[in-house]
Amino acid sequence: MSDISDSATPPVAAVPVLPAPLRGGHDQNTPQITSIRLDDSNYLSWSRSITLALKSRRLFGYVTGQVPAPATSSPEWLTWDSENSLVMSWLTNSMQEALARNYLFLDTAADIWRRAEATYSRRGNAAQIFQLRRRISLLRQSDRPPSVYYLEFTQLYQEYDHFDPLVFTSPVDEAMVRAREERNRIFEFLHGLHRDFDQISVQILGRTLLPSLPEVYSLVQQEFDRRQSLVPDSLPESSALVAGSSILGVRPPRDAKMRGPDKDHLVCDYCGKNRHTRDTCFRLHGFPPPRGGATRGGRGSGRTSSRHTVLRSAHLTDASVDVSSGPDPYAVTGSFSAEEMLALRRMMQGLTTEPTALSSSTYAHTGTPGAHSAESMTSPQWIIDSGATDHMTGSASGFVSYTPLSGRDKVSIADGSLSSIAGKGSISCSSLLLSSVLHVPSFTRNLLSISHLTNSMNCSVTFLPSSCVFQDLTTGKVIGSGSLVNGLYVLDSGTATPPRALLSASSHPLYSQHCRLGHPSISVMRLLFPHVSTTVLNSFLCDVCATSKHKRHAFSHVSLPSSVPFSVIHTDVWGPYPVQSISGCAWFVSFIDCFSRTTWLYLLKNKNDVFPTFQRFHKMVSTQFHTNIQILRSDNGREYIDSHFSHYLADHGILHQTTCPYSPAQNGVAERKNRHLLEVARCLLSTMHLPKYYWGDAVLTAAYLINRMPTPVLGNDTPLGALHLTPSTLPPKVFGCVCFVHIHHPRPSKLDPRALRCVFIGYSATQKGYKCFHPPTRKVFVSMDVTFHEDESYYAPTADTTSAPPPTTPSPTTPLPVPPPYYPSLQGESLPREVSSYVPPPPICPGVPSLQVYSRRSKGPSTQDHAIRPDQSLDPESGSPDAPIALRKGIRSCTKHPLSNYVSYDSFSTAYKTFISSLASITIPSSWQEAIGIPEWKGAMLEEMMALEKNHTWDLVQLPFGKKTVGCKWVFTVKQNPQGVIERCKARLVARGYTQTFGVDYQETFAPVAKMNTIRVLLSCAACKGWDLCQLDVKNAFLHGNLDEEVYMTLPPGLISSGSEGKVCKLKKALYGLKQSPRAWFGRFHKAMVSFGYHQSNADHTLFIKKRATQLTILIVYVDDIVITGDDVEEIKILKQKLASEFEVKDLGKLRYFLGIEVARSNHGIFISQRKYTLDLLEKTGMSGCKPVNTPIEANHKLGKDGKCIDDVPAFQRLVGRLIYLSHTRPDISYAVGVISQFMHAPKTNHVDAAHRILRYLKSSPGRGILFSPNSCLDIEVYTDADWAGSIDDRRSTSGYCSLIGGNLVTWRSKKQQVVARSSAEAEFRAMAHGVCEGLWLRSLMSDLGLVEEAPIRLYCDNKAAISIAHNPVQHDRTKHIEVDRHFIKENIEKGVVCTPFVPSERQLADILTKGLHGSNFDRIVIKLGMINISRPT
Repeated sequence: MSDISDSATPPVAAVPVLPAPLRGGHDQNTPQITSIRLDDSNYLSWSRSITLALKSRRLFGYVTGQVPAPATSSPEWLTWDSENSLVMSWLTNSMQEALARNYLFLDTAADIWRRAEATYSRRGNAAQIFQLRRRISLLRQSDRPPSVYYLEFTQLYQEYDHFDPLVFTSPVDEAMVRAREERNRIFEFLHGLHRDFDQISVQILGRTLLPSLPEVYSLVQQEFDRRQSLVPDSLPESSALVAGSSILGVRPPRDAKMRGPDKDHLVCDYCGKNRHTRDTCFRLHGFPPPRGGATRGGRGSGRTSSRHTVLRSAHLTDASVDVSSGPDPYAVTGSFSAEEMLALRRMMQGLTTEPTALSSSTYAHTGTPGAHSAESMTSPQWIIDSGATDHMTGSASGFVSYTPLSGRDKVSIADGSLSSIAGKGSISCSSLLLSSVLHVPSFTRNLLSISHLTNSMNCSVTFLPSSCVFQDLTTGKVIGSGSLVNGLYVLDSGTATPPRALLSASSHPLYSQHCRLGHPSISVMRLLFPHVSTTVLNSFLCDVCATSKHKRHAFSHVSLPSSVPFSVIHTDVWGPYPVQSISGCAWFVSFIDCFSRTTWLYLLKNKNDVFPTFQRFHKMVSTQFHTNIQILRSDNGREYIDSHFSHYLADHGILHQTTCPYSPAQNGVAERKNRHLLEVARCLLSTMHLPKYYWGDAVLTAAYLINRMPTPVLGNDTPLGALHLTPSTLPPKVFGCVCFVHIHHPRPSKLDPRALRCVFIGYSATQKGYKCFHPPTRKVFVSMDVTFHEDESYYAPTADTTSAPPPTTPSPTTPLPVPPPYYPSLQGESLPREVSSYVPPPPICPGVPSLQVYSRRSKGPSTQDHAIRPDQSLDPESGSPDAPIALRKGIRSCTKHPLSNYVSYDSFSTAYKTFISSLASITIPSSWQEAIGIPEWKGAMLEEMMALEKNHTWDLVQLPFGKKTVGCKWVFTVKQNPQGVIERCKARLVARGYTQTFGVDYQETFAPVAKMNTIRVLLSCAACKGWDLCQLDVKNAFLHGNLDEEVYMTLPPGLISSGSEGKVCKLKKALYGLKQSPRAWFGRFHKAMVSFGYHQSNADHTLFIKKRATQLTILIVYVDDIVITGDDVEEIKILKQKLASEFEVKDLGKLRYFLGIEVARSNHGIFISQRKYTLDLLEKTGMSGCKPVNTPIEANHKLGKDGKCIDDVPAFQRLVGRLIYLSHTRPDISYAVGVISQFMHAPKTNHVDAAHRILRYLKSSPGRGILFSPNSCLDIEVYTDADWAGSIDDRRSTSGYCSLIGGNLVTWRSKKQQVVARSSAEAEFRAMAHGVCEGLWLRSLMSDLGLVEEAPIRLYCDNKAAISIAHNPVQHDRTKHIEVDRHFIKENIEKGVVCTPFVPSERQLADILTKGLHGSNFDRIVIKLGMINISRPT
C-alpha cells in the first residue's frame, strides 16, 4: 500500500560493497543533499529525504552499516574512509547547527544515523500516537480546497505509520490488515470532507469495490473542479435571501478556462446515462428554455460552457453607487436572450443549492405562490433565514421603536433587483425583541437573520429535522423555537414568557443605563427617561431584577413622614452574612432620615460596633447639618438597648422608640430600606457574576445610587435633593465591570504597563473618584484616571458567581503574604498614590490550602459556596481565550467529597481565625537553594549567621590530619508574636549529629524533651484552676552551652565567603543537632533555674516548680520552647525577666501553637488539636478528596503478615511515623496506628489499605481534638482493657488504658503484650498492671505540683476475674506466671492508693484502644473521652 509505511526508513536490501569507480558518481562538492534540516520535530521527512538522496548516489549502505569498514591495511580503506566522511558531512550539514555539534565526533555515518533515529524517531511513544490519532479523528476539510485537506490527511498518517508501524509474520495477514486499514482511511477521509461532497461520497461508497485512497482523492478533486466551473467570475458581496457560501463556490482565477473536466467516468443513478450525475440530470430537473425557438438538442439549445449561478449579492447598497450602470455580472458572450439567461440562472441556482436544506431564496425563486409577488398579502410569520444579513419586514405596524430613513439605502435581492429601505427600528416578535429591523415595503415576507440574531442576543441556533431551537449561551435557557413549514423554518409565536424577559433586557436599548443606575424600577425609569415611550418601557423586563427583587405581596401601611430633617431617624442592623466582605465586615447598619429618606450605611466587623458608629453619625449630623436628632426608632436588638447606648441617648436628649415584641412592621421604614438595598445589591452582583465577598461594596453602591434616584414618596424628588444637597457629578458606571486604573509611578520604565486591570466596586465617599479593586494584589484604588469596559465582566459566568469564601480579616499589622501582581514588572514597585487601603485576602478562615479540593464543575448552577485559598489568584485572564488552558478551565474539582464539607471555622474567634490564617499562609522552603531566592528566608539565614558569629560559635581552621567533619544543613520554621500572628521567618543551622562517633567527638548525651503526657497534665490543671499559659522561645538555645570535645563541621551551605576555601569550622559552642548539644544547653538551663529558686520534678526532669506560700509557678521546657503556667502572676513576670537577662528569650504571648499542636482557649476550657498537621498530611498523601469513613479501622479486622508486598516501603514507614505523631492529640486512632505499625518492616498491600482508611477517617474530622474542661476536683481515674488473643499471627493480646485527671483525658496507650496470655483474665490483669503504673506516675507528678487529692486512684476494669485475682490473698497456680504483677497491684490496693471498681463493658472507655469498633459504639466512646470537633460545619 503506497500510503502505509512500516517505518521512517523502510527496509533496504543488502547493498554490496561496490568497486570504487561505481561509487564515484556522486557530487562531492555538494555540502547539503537535502533542503530539510533536522530539528526535534521533523525527523520523519528528514530521514526520508536523506534516504532517497543517498540511495540515488548508492551510498545508503554507509548509514545502515551494510557497507562495513575494511581493514586499515586494505586497499579499499582510503575509498571507504573518504565516502564515509562525505556521508557524515552530508548528515551533519543537514541538521540544525545546535544539533549537529552533538554528532561531529562520532566515528561513522552509521553511528550518526542510529543515534538520530534513537533520539528523534520516538517510535512507540504512546502520547505521540494518541495525539496523532486524535488529530486524525478531528481533522475536517472546512472551507479549504480538497488538495490541502488531502495533503494534511496523508502527512498525518505517514507520521502515524512511523510512530506505530505494523509488524506482520504472515503475508496473508499482512494483505488482509493492509486492505482493512486502507478502507478505514478512506472512510475517515470521506467523513472529514465538506458536506458539499456528500453526493460524490455516496457514489464512492456505493461501489462494490472501493477505489484506493489516491483514486478517491482524484474523484473528489474532479468534482471540486467541476463545481468551480459553475461559479461566475464576479460574485456580489452578500445576500439578504440566499444561503451562505459553499466550499464549492470558490471563484476560479479569471484566466482559468471555463471548460469542465473530463466527465467520461460520471454515471447518473437516475437515468443511467454517462457524463453527468443526478444533480445535473435534465430528465430530473428539466431542460433549459430553447434559444430563439430552437428545439432541444439543436444549435440553439440552452447549453453553454459557462454555467453561472448567484450565490451572494450585495445587502445594502448606497444610492450614490448605481449598480445597474456597471457591467452585468451575468453577461455571457453569445446570442442568448435576457429571458433565456434568467431561466438558466434560476435552473443553475437550483442545481447548486443543497437539496436537503432549502433556504428562503429557493422559496422566493421557484415560483411558490405568495413568495414575493406584489399581489400577495404580507405574512405575519417570520422565516428563519441563514443567508439574510439583517432582519427585514414589509409591514410597519409591528415596530416598537422606529426611525425613518431617506430611502436612498437599498437592499439587494438574489435576482439582482434593489429594494428601498424605508426605516429601521425594533420589533417585539413572539418571545424575542428584534433590534435593527429593516423596513422594506416591497417585501411580502418577514425574514429573521440568523447571523444578526446570534450576534445581538448571544445565542445559538440548533436545527432539527422538523424544528429549530434558540438557546441563550450564558444561561443555557431556550429563548425561542421554530417549526418546519413547507420546507422553511418559521418562528413559533407561542414561546414562553420567561425567556422573553431574559432576552428583552439584554438587547433593550435602555439596558446599559439600567445596569449603571443599579437596576431601578420601571416607575423610576419612567421618571429618568421621560422621552421613551410607554410601550418600550412596558416591554422592558429584566431577568436580573426578577430573580433579585422578587418579594411577597405587602400589606397596606400608613406612613407618617416627618416634616423636619433629622427629627426622626430610623435604623436597623443587618447580618451576619456568612461570607465576609473584602474589608472583613459581616454586618451593616443603616440610618434613614424620615424626612428625606436619605440613607447612611456603615459596614461593621462586629455587631457591638453599632454604638460607636451611631456616635460618629450623630456628630456628623450635628456638624454638617447644624441640627439635632430628636427621635431614634429601632427594634429591640441588644445592640440598641445596651446601657451605654441608652445613657448616651438620654444625655443628648434623644428619644429612643422601639418596636413591640414580634412587631417588626413598626420599624417598617428601616426594614423596607434594607430590603431595597439588598435587592439592588443582588442585582449589581448578578449582572457581572461577582463573587459574594463583594457584597459590602455592592450595598454601599446601592445606597449611593438610591440616594440619587427619584422616589414617589418625595413627590418624584431625590433624597439628596430633599436635603438640598448637590450630589457628585461622577457619571455612573456598571458595578463590577472591568476597568483600567492608571499607574502613577514616579519613574516608570518605557516598557512598563500604564494601567492595572481592576474591578469597579463603587464610588468614594470622601474623594471624587471611582473605587477599583485589584484582585491579584487585593488593593483598592480611588482614582479619576479610569477607563471602563462596561460590557465586560471580570469574572466568568460560571467561575465564581457562587464561590463566596467567608473571609477572615487579620489585624492591620498582620504581614500576610500577597500574591504577585498581575503585571510582573510591578513587583517590588511602590503602589499608586490612589491606593486607599490594603484589603486582606477573602478566604474562609485561614485559607487552609488543603481546603481547596479540585472538583469538576457541575453542569448546572451551584447553590453552595466553595472556599478559595488565600493565595489563589483571582486573575480574570483565566477566562480569556488566549490564556493557557489551565487558566481557562478555572477551578475544577475531581471529588464529590471536598474538605470544605468537613471543616468550618465559624465557632472560632476573630483573633484565633487570624492566627490559623497566618499559620496556613506561610510556605516553608524545603531546601536552602529554595530559601536563598526568597528575600524573607534569605534574611533569616543571614540573621542566624550573625547570631552564630556574635556568639563566637566556631573558628575557621584547616582540618587536622586524621580528623573528620560533621555535616550541617538549614532548617526553616516560623515564629509568632503575642497576638498569635506569624511574626517572622526563622532559619536554623543544624549539625548532622548522626555522623558523630561515640568516644571520639561526644561522650554523654541527654535530650531535654518534655513528655507529651506531662504537657497534657499541665493543660488539664490550667483548665481546672484557670491558670494562664505563656510561651517563650530561647533564641539560639544550644549556643549557650560550651563544648568540651573537639568537633569539626563543614562550612554552612549557601553562605561560603571568600578566603574560606579548604577550611572547616572548629566548634567552640554547642550547635543544634550535635549529640552533646542538648546536654550542654540543658546543663546551663538547669543551673540557671536552680539559681532562680526552682526545683526539678522527679516525675519529669524538664519540669521546674516554685512555690511561694499558696501560690505556684510551673515551667516546662522542650529543647528551646518553654511553657510557663501557674497562679503566681508576679513570679511569672519576674521569671520572664530573669530568663531574658540570662538568655536571649522571645516572649510569644499566650500559648497557641506548641510542637505542632494548636491550642485554643475559651470559657469552655482549653482545646488542643493538630488540625493543620492533619490537613497537611491529607494533602501530602493525596487523600484530600477521598471519601471519608466514620471509624479508623474495620471492626473484627484480620490484619496479618500475609499479603502482597509493596514497592515503596519507606513511603509507608514515613506515613506511619506521621500518624504516630498525630496520635498525641488523637487517641481515637491510637489502636489503628498501633496495628499497622507492627508491619512497618515488611508492609503488604492490605496494610497500606488500612493506613489509607485511617486517612479517610481523619478526612471526616480533621479538626477533632481534646477539650480540657474546667472541673473542681483533680481525681485520677484509669480505665484498662485487653483484647485477648487478638493477633492472628501470634495470638498475643492487646492492652489499652487511658487516664483522666479532673475528668479530662491526659494519657492513653494501646500496646501489644510481650507474651501470650493463656486466658482473658490473665490478659486483663496485665493491662491492669500497666494502668496502675500510669496512675502512680500521675500521682507522683501531681504530688510534685502540690495538687494531689486524698482519694485513691480509681482503676476501672470490666473483667471480674481479674478484679478477684487482685483482691484474693491466696496464691493460685494459675497466677504464678503473673505473680509479680499480682503482688504489685495487691500491695497498692492494700495501701489504699488504688481501688478497682467494676465497670460494664458498654461503659469501658479503654475499649477504643484494644479493638476495632462499629460506628455507634466508637462515636459514643469518643464523646465520653472529651474529644470534640469544633471545626465541624453546622
